[in-house]
Amino acid sequence: MERSEIYSLLFPMTDVVSADHARKSLRVLDLTLEADECTPVVLGDGETQIPNKTVAEINKDGTHSSSKIIEMSEEDSKDERFLLEAHGYNVGLWKLVSAKSSIWQTHCKGGETKILYSSKITVEPIHNGVDFDEVIKHLAEFSDSYGCKGIIPKQYKYGAEVLIPCFFDVHFGKLASTDECGEKYDFKIAKQRMLDSVQKYIDRLRGRKFEKIIFTIGNDYFNSEPDGNTVNSTRQDNDSRYSKMFNKGVETLIEAIDMFANVAPVEVVLVQGNHAFYTEFYASCVLSAWYRNSGVVTVNDSPTVRKYIKFGNNLIGFTHGSEEKDRIYGLMQHEAAADWGTTTTREWLIGHLHSEGVVEKNGVIVRRIPSLCGSDAWHVKSGFTTSRKRTMAFVYDKEDGLVETLYVNI
Repeated sequence: MERSEIYSLLFPMTDVVSADHARKSLRVLDLTLEADECTPVVLGDGETQIPNKTVAEINKDGTHSSSKIIEMSEEDSKDERFLLEAHGYNVGLWKLVSAKSSIWQTHCKGGETKILYSSKITVEPIHNGVDFDEVIKHLAEFSDSYGCKGIIPKQYKYGAEVLIPCFFDVHFGKLASTDECGEKYDFKIAKQRMLDSVQKYIDRLRGRKFEKIIFTIGNDYFNSEPDGNTVNSTRQDNDSRYSKMFNKGVETLIEAIDMFANVAPVEVVLVQGNHAFYTEFYASCVLSAWYRNSGVVTVNDSPTVRKYIKFGNNLIGFTHGSEEKDRIYGLMQHEAAADWGTTTTREWLIGHLHSEGVVEKNGVIVRRIPSLCGSDAWHVKSGFTTSRKRTMAFVYDKEDGLVETLYVNI
């Protein structure tokens, strides 16, 4: 109903007025009603009870509006997080669109004056937002049932080899359906393929003595950031909410690391990809906290996009491979110059293209690692379906360099 129509009902003897006049006149009524809402109720013993009237609305555009009386400070009225929580909205799932607070002073028993606000906010949902309470609850429950066992390697004896299993471009959380893509892929399949590959490598290498295992995480391990897009805002097909993808993804990493830690000490190295750049960093922070008291597992969660590890005569570089282009053939010599001068085997292990390849140039070998993940609708449409789905692992001898390459074909 228009304001002018409401005005005519309230004042039937008045001539027709303009909409602007009706709006200004009825504003006085609005303020009066707001004041009534904030008027404390006087109880039988002389105490006062603060009104708790709350109005919640769901708007046609998907936003929500909430109005309630809140006791808060002036600073609180400017705090987005405080307002969301005061109105009962999860800060990880909703964002503030607008807020309006009207101040009222309420005199209570004993001469106390309380500052109340008639608070009105409009919020909109964050699609694929992170429910931080859910993440914390999941990790707490996972910790109770799984635990950090303080693993003691069963086979470790100081040796002269390092094992580097490569699980690149897992795209945990990616969705592919059989009818659209010719195959099914989701987080359950990703977990199974990954842990099956870990077990096969352990079975094949049973009895071998490794000085350590270098286990890289990242490299597009996750399929998207919290908003369902890549870090560069490319929309992705995901099979679950972000919180579930993150929880199950980290859980799978812990299981894989623990399996390898029964063979030799594990050095976990973060190598961020171009799909879930920030999510992979968050995962590395969780792993760093999880293994903080482990004497067997260490986590390098440095946000440096390229990592270098020297092992005897070997200098191994790790990066996702999406940004460097041909510059990669000259970066190691510059960024790790001291180690370059004391090694004879210099190699990069990179991902990104989901296919295998080897190029040697300027004294460095670049090995591109294939992927175990399924093809989503975009890859099928674009014809990126011909590469063999597989994982790889490399064994480097401290003196002789690369001595063995292993595959697990999907």
